[in-house]
Amino acid sequence: NSTSPGFSYWYQAFQGEMPNGKDLILSAKIKGDNLTGQGVSIAIRGDNSIPATSNGSQFMTTQGATSIQGTFDWTTYSVKLTNLSSDTKRLYVFLVYLPNTTGTVYFDDITLTHN
Repeated sequence: NSTSPGFSYWYQAFQGEMPNGKDLILSAKIKGDNLTGQGVSIAIRGDNSIPATSNGSQFMTTQGATSIQGTFDWTTYSVKLTNLSSDTKRLYVFLVYLPNTTGTVYFDDITLTHN
């Protein structure tokens, strides 16, 4: 439970054999309790350099595309990053509490798959 003009996030990074050329699908079950403001989002990022730079990365998020706010029971949300670049060196998944949001969020059953 938080109130912030900024944002908060959790992430996990993966550096290893990449599924280059594949579509990545990040999904998470999310539960909200009185999420007001911008709400929450999930995101995938692929970087082609380590450390990461602003150019050369791929990024997809639910922010701006799918509103995740209010009070709701467990709901599955997903985001798809298409055609992972052949020069991707590191992947990130993000769970984001967006700016100017209040309320409580729960995340569970987070998966990253490819097809």
